Amino acid sequence: MKKRAWILSIIFVLSLAYFAPNFLSQFSKDLLQNHSENAQTDLIREERKVILNSENFVSFGTYKNEPIIWKVVSMEPDGKTLIISDKIICFKAFDSCGENNYYHPAEDIKKFGSSEWKECTLNEWLNSPNQTVVYSHCSPSETSVYNGFNAYDNESGFLCESNFSNDQKAMISDEGVFIPSKSMLKKHVKTNELKKECSDTAIIFNNSSFFITRNKSVWYWTSTAFSSNNVSVTAVTSSGTFYKTLAYDSSMGVCPALYLKTNVVLSLSGTGSKDNPYIIYGGETSEQ
Repeated sequence: MKKRAWILSIIFVLSLAYFAPNFLSQFSKDLLQNHSENAQTDLIREERKVILNSENFVSFGTYKNEPIIWKVVSMEPDGKTLIISDKIICFKAFDSCGENNYYHPAEDIKKFGSSEWKECTLNEWLNSPNQTVVYSHCSPSETSVYNGFNAYDNESGFLCESNFSNDQKAMISDEGVFIPSKSMLKKHVKTNELKKECSDTAIIFNNSSFFITRNKSVWYWTSTAFSSNNVSVTAVTSSGTFYKTLAYDSSMGVCPALYLKTNVVLSLSGTGSKDNPYIIYGGETSEQ
């Protein structure tokens, strides 16, 4: 039985490697091709400066080789530009559960994880550039997240070099990568645009028992703790309303946000529309 299970596991991995690229939407394939072509011509093609405006869309960084599309939602008075991922890029627990007297002092937090954004494992993952993320507490393994779904203790940090170049990381402001709060979403995102669909990568690598398809909205995290306890976090539901779920719920979507240091960026292609986003490689604050 063990030998048979091992053989089936090998077949599954090989099948995933073969079919996952074929599962990508044509839009994702086109973006991957554009990124590849632009990278090859980077040395001979003159970059153009683009001034971003609200409602623009940009391709900035990748996750598991799929370009991440972000929407420009706010131009800040200090010159920063707030962008939020247009789609859910993955499914992860907000905070892993487990024994830790400093980060998880209460028994309910040990059991369900903490709703505190600053010290949660998702925050640490989103802001780590390392191939191996060293978590401050209770790494998000199968035993520390809901039903073992979507564990990420062995995954490289979101800001690792395979996802973002040094020039791109230099464009990210000191706030780092974060999950928008409920108040930020209500301020900058139209009510009818709160619903989020999944990227191809999120669908491919989701290993929860919930069946996810394209063109279907699903729940995703905010960074706002639910006020009645210290283990529940506010989430956006599939209908675009707000509700709560436990911090260790690893079937929840991740829709990150960040501030670019400037609204003047370097782009090799794109018009800034949703169908043809600016492909950003650097900005005025990056060393060229």
